[in-house]
Amino acid sequence: MLAPAKGLTLRLQATATRQAAMLLLLLAACAAFIALDVYPLRQLFGFAVFTFVPGWLILRLARTEGLGFWQRAVFSVGLSVAYMMLLGTLANWIYFALGYDTPLSVASLLPTLMAGILILVGVDWWRNRKATPQNTPFSGVALNSPLLLAALLLPLLAVLGTELMNRTGNNSLVLATYVAIGAYAVALTLLRPRGSHIYVTASWAIGLALLLMFSMRSGHVLGYDVHGEYLVFQDSFQALHWDVGARQSPLNACLSVGILPPAYQ
Repeated sequence: MLAPAKGLTLRLQATATRQAAMLLLLLAACAAFIALDVYPLRQLFGFAVFTFVPGWLILRLARTEGLGFWQRAVFSVGLSVAYMMLLGTLANWIYFALGYDTPLSVASLLPTLMAGILILVGVDWWRNRKATPQNTPFSGVALNSPLLLAALLLPLLAVLGTELMNRTGNNSLVLATYVAIGAYAVALTLLRPRGSHIYVTASWAIGLALLLMFSMRSGHVLGYDVHGEYLVFQDSFQALHWDVGARQSPLNACLSVGILPPAYQ
């Protein structure tokens, strides 16, 4: 088993009241950017908040202080996605049953999702209001290796290279990114840095870079199953309502297709 890495590790702590205040400020900014459709802040804040915050709060309520940063990050994303699908499904059914024809619209879904997060914030604050300062989401992040920081540059290179190729037809940076990924893997193998978080970050960064270079190389939907999924998503997105019986397809029964994409609109 790899030994923990030595170096700079973030130890960011705050009282429950201060954490709740910071979350409320973040939620207010996110809601404002979404309601006013401020590009690209709507997309950035909306994705970050709804992909991490609900799951992180659920983990805090579950008393999982022993988890490391990357474990918390992975569980936070998974729980947040489940939160989005569950609350989106409940809103879709309940609002439609009450006579509201577009339950997946921003006007109905945004207050619902925000209300759920506010409840989690309130419960978390109440349970920890008298406790000693708690770890913030970024506590435990180890910034101790150039290889760790280099891994984070790979997705950026992938995005820049793909955009350059799409706009000018020049694929030199895309090819350089492939070479950089290979060279990084070789360096990781030869240097064998200590610290499991470095390997986790490297795997995530390499996978994301390869995924982005494929999915961003065209303005069209690329793949096979994704075309059917996109068609089902469009049904929900255009109607702003998910009807499981609207299309005779097993894909239409998937919350990750009929509910999750419209919820991230």
